[in-house]
Amino acid sequence: MPTATTVPVKMAQRRDTAANWTSANPTLLAGEIGIESDTSKIKLGTGSTAWTSLSYTPWSQVSAYPLVNADIASAAAIAYSKLATLTSGNIVLGSSANVATSTAVTGDVTISNTGVTAIASGVIVDADINASAAIAGSKIVAATTSVVGAVQLSDSTSTTSSVLAATPTAVKAAYDLAAAALPLAGGTVTGNVILDNQVDARFREATANGTNYVGFQSPATIATDVLWTLPATDGTAGQALSTNGSGTLSFATVGGGFDSGTIMLFVQTTAPSGWTKSTTHNNKALRLVNGTVGTGGTQNFTDVLNGNVGATTLTTSQIPSHTHNQQRNTANTGTGLQSTSSSFTVTATPVGPVTAATGGGSSHTHSMDIAYVDVIIATKD
Repeated sequence: MPTATTVPVKMAQRRDTAANWTSANPTLLAGEIGIESDTSKIKLGTGSTAWTSLSYTPWSQVSAYPLVNADIASAAAIAYSKLATLTSGNIVLGSSANVATSTAVTGDVTISNTGVTAIASGVIVDADINASAAIAGSKIVAATTSVVGAVQLSDSTSTTSSVLAATPTAVKAAYDLAAAALPLAGGTVTGNVILDNQVDARFREATANGTNYVGFQSPATIATDVLWTLPATDGTAGQALSTNGSGTLSFATVGGGFDSGTIMLFVQTTAPSGWTKSTTHNNKALRLVNGTVGTGGTQNFTDVLNGNVGATTLTTSQIPSHTHNQQRNTANTGTGLQSTSSSFTVTATPVGPVTAATGGGSSHTHSMDIAYVDVIIATKD
């Protein structure tokens, strides 16, 4: 059996500067080692790949011990188990010496070993909340009349909710409604007042006297709009409102609703207000006609129908022509009729006309004192 012999061997690897390796760009044999003398980095040949296309061996890229950040690849993905142990619930923080240190979380916030954080109750203040946090209203307790909390805004002007808050839009709408409403305690209304659907305008008596009222109401049907304009000043005693037919009202004497030029009789010395007394006719009688009116006659009323026609003796010519017949009993020779019995029958025959003794010649009077009432004629202005 052959005898083993130990022969000392020295291995010399190919060495050169990084620049020379790159310049020469040789192809190393499979397993052949190439060392950069100035960087200490090593490449292993494959027998087919040129130097510049070979990768450095990982272990040759560690510059020195201990390892520094540059020695660890960005994709190294070192397992957490390779790190030193860390107390449950602790976190790694840089110390004042700039050394990573296991640190327990204390204060208002705690963290469990499962990563769950918690904030202690009642420790958050306004400064702890970001101005743009936009915390949902559902996370805040709802406000009531007795609880401070979040409220829901509303544009409604008719809601009766005690938990909703009015927006500026709702406040403006309510203000406009109030400004347009008739003030209950009095004030100035600058717009038209409309009472719809025959609603009454009522004026009540004094509260102490009851609840009776007087008022006005429109007709159920109105053909066209009508607006009455009141007079600018008050009228005189006894006058009433009168319209000109175009909606303008004025004060006029009662009965003054006659057309201008109307002529009427008045049992008074002076014409009423708004009338002019006529002086054309005086001391005349009135005549009723069914046709055209006019005037006539020459005798004054008091000269004909008021007074006495006395001390007048009619002349023969003033007496109508007439005769007087005389009858007597033809069986007797005396004149006249005479009897002493309670009854008798006579036959009388006319003797003939008698024309003597036509009158006694005495005067007589006729009374014409007729009662009357004086009136005036006046024309409506």
